[in-house]
Amino acid sequence: MIEDWAKAVREVDMGGILAHHTEDILMFDVPPPLQWKGIEAYRKTWDLFFNYSDGGEGSFDLHSYPLESE
Repeated sequence: MIEDWAKAVREVDMGGILAHHTEDILMFDVPPPLQWKGIEAYRKTWDLFFNYSDGGEGSFDLHSYPLESE
């Protein structure tokens, strides 16, 4: 599910980005406002993101790094 979400971000696919979120999502983020309530508010956060990024290759690539103790 996370890989599908990241792929949707890279492809600027809003339907895919929203696919696994509920109408009553509550999200906390860095740029103000720090709290977003509801699926429509969450969708609007992506407008801001895509104003500064075109998605595409390298955007939202997921990686796993070993812990320092490993």
